[in-house]
Formats: sequence, structure tokens, C-alpha cells
Amino acid sequence: FYEPQQGVVLLDGTEVKLLDHHWLHRNVGLVGQEPVLFRCSVEENILYSRRSVTRADVVASDLAELEGEPAPLQLDPKVQVHVQGGTDDDEDDAKRRLEDVVRAARVANAHDFVSALPQGYQTEVGERGIQMSGGQKQRIAIARAVLQDPRVLLLDEATSALDTESEAVVQEALERAMQNRSVLVIAHRLSTVSQADCICVLDHGRVTEQGTQEELLAKSDLSDKIPDSGVSVPMTYRMLIARQKGMERDIA
Repeated sequence: FYEPQQGVVLLDGTEVKLLDHHWLHRNVGLVGQEPVLFRCSVEENILYSRRSVTRADVVASDLAELEGEPAPLQLDPKVQVHVQGGTDDDEDDAKRRLEDVVRAARVANAHDFVSALPQGYQTEVGERGIQMSGGQKQRIAIARAVLQDPRVLLLDEATSALDTESEAVVQEALERAMQNRSVLVIAHRLSTVSQADCICVLDHGRVTEQGTQEELLAKSDLSDKIPDSGVSVPMTYRMLIARQKGMERDIA
């Protein structure tokens, strides 16, 4: 975590720099534009967030609540629990971990495609997830963040690299993952932030406008007109909408 050059970043009224570093990693989740996947199974990639989190019963109950399904989860017969050697307790722990992984994957719209893979949750994703499509990698990353159950979720251009079809599926997963937590969304696609409680328009590192989408659209000045080249005018939300519509027309 970088310290700001000016101003402060507060979490529940406390400066971030005063909070314990490990506590921050446990309570802040991240889904970026290019998700980081490791050369291991789907299950292990999702479980990676547990490296910094202790297991708590509330995680399973919260995930079940997000899905609208009662806990405990009954595993699909096709979902296999693999334990080599060890005791019955080891197998029970492995089963509980997989149950939590499956819950998180369902919230992230990942369970169906993972179940269809040759080895299900034990399928290797390859170096940097090369065996997965962009949308599949993103949903695995969302499942990892959901399993972490962070108090704050950062979404950094989480859908910008996806095609339209994949974006719709991932966006639905993100909306489910956003429930019951504070979310900071960084995006160029305005549809991603349309339902935000507060939208901040950034122009060259400065906030030029903030408010709900309705408040920003209600402004009656000339802010929907893109300035001529060379004219320095602070960017507004309506300018961004006009620019995005122009780009869409050019593509069409």
C-alpha cells in the first residue's frame, strides 16, 4: 500500500497507514484487469486468498446468503474431493474447503464452466492461467475475492479486457460479489459504475465532479460537449458519456 503524497486515505475513520499491514491484506480484496493465476488447480487458485485468512464459519454462511441458498452446501456428485493419505479429519477438512470454494465459484458465475472441465476443480489452469479464457480467469479471480470475504473490494478495470458476452457474465458476478461490503470501482466503461452511490470523475489526477449518476446527468451546463483540441476544460461525466458514444459510433 502506497502512502498518498497529499491528503489521507481513511478506512472506518482511521488512516490506512496506521492500520496493521497484515490486517489490511486480510480485509481488502482486489480484482484487476489482468487476474493473476498460478500454475496449479482451479481449487488451489481460488483457495489462495485463504493463505491470509483464518477459516471462520461466518464465511460459509455469508456466501450462502449471497447465493440465496441455505447452508450447508451439498456437493454435486461430479465434484470430487482428492486427499492422498492422511486421516479422516484431513478428508473432512478438504471437503469443507472444497464446499467453500464451490460456494464462492457459484457466486462468481464460475461453477458451471469449472464443473464442465475435464477434472473439474482439480483442472490445472496452466502458467498464468493460459488454459482459461479471459472471462474464465476473471471469474476465478472473483471467486478468490469472494472466498476471502473482504470488508473492502477493489475492482480495477475488472471488465475492460473482455468481449461483450464475457463482460455481461462477469459483470453479473461482480454485482453479486459487491453485496454487503464497501466497493471501490476504477473503470472507463461507464456502465460499470452507473449504480454506484458516488461517482468521482478524475481528470489528470484531480476529481472534477462527484455524485450519483442522476446528479451528474442533471447538470444543465454545456458539460456534455467535448472541448476542442487545445482547450483546457475539466472533464465531466457528461463529456465522458459523449466521448464513449462517439467511440461506439466509430467502431460501428
